Amino acid sequence: MKNDQNRIIKDFQQSYEKGYRCVYYETDEKDKQFTVYLKNFSTENTKVLKCSQEEGAQLKNYINEISQ
Repeated sequence: MKNDQNRIIKDFQQSYEKGYRCVYYETDEKDKQFTVYLKNFSTENTKVLKCSQEEGAQLKNYINEISQ
């Protein structure tokens, strides 16, 4: 499980390095998924990352840390 959490943060970091920024995140209680919506404002491309709620809690903390 720790490796999965590292994977989602690593995926987010790679996207961040390519210019993507988090525009919204949510937890879907119905399918138990955490979804992050990313946008690269230079290219106008978008990307969606999905993971479990547990991974999402770690990613949400990471996003909040770098947003301060």
